[in-house]
Amino acid sequence: MKVCTTLIMMAMGTSIAFGTLLTDDFNRADTTYSSDGSLLGSGWNTSGDTNHLWRINSNEMQADVIGANDPAILYNTDLTLDTNFTYSADVRLQGAYGGTVFHYQDANNYYAARIRSYGGVYQILRVVDGGVHTVINKSDGNFSGNQFYTFTVTSDNAYNFTLEITKQGESTVLNPTTTGTDAASAFTGGYAGLYCGSNSASPDTRFDNFNVQTIPEPATVGLLALSAAGLMALRKLRLA
Repeated sequence: MKVCTTLIMMAMGTSIAFGTLLTDDFNRADTTYSSDGSLLGSGWNTSGDTNHLWRINSNEMQADVIGANDPAILYNTDLTLDTNFTYSADVRLQGAYGGTVFHYQDANNYYAARIRSYGGVYQILRVVDGGVHTVINKSDGNFSGNQFYTFTVTSDNAYNFTLEITKQGESTVLNPTTTGTDAASAFTGGYAGLYCGSNSASPDTRFDNFNVQTIPEPATVGLLALSAAGLMALRKLRLA
């Protein structure tokens, strides 16, 4: 089921936006493998590469890469990212790299957060014009296949990103919190999505519980930052 909701609070004539929330738990009917993202649910898109196959199976999103044509990326256009956002997805590796993408522009331009099941390395990286991946930050961890990990990426300004990795359903952060700043200031906007850089037993990577929330700059700072008219209205209510 997918939900896309805009949350706004009104305070005496002052609106404070808390952003838009997009969620997808993939709990719907199974589909067959396809490179057509529209078959997978609202907003989902692929690069159209016929070697990058996706399906919903057993209430999961699953990726299968044919040959060496990786990575496969699935992204959702129902929500455009702001400079401030947080998103998460559960990722289960079968082979090599798996993870998520953000500020996705097209198949050749995006950021990604990914881990590798063998060796356990995790990375925040940038891809520009389809060239060699530029690693913004990386470190070694202890990650294995046959385990769902929750990736949570947070951006507190246009080019600063924080990655936390936990086991699905748990809160203990398994990686020393990784923060990366893109000095090249490559991308803003774009979309969030899923990343499969594997080529192993089918399916190569499994995903669950995709969640994105944009956090736009508020028109005012906090609930106490009311306009003069709002303060006067509060005073009148108290005297009534």
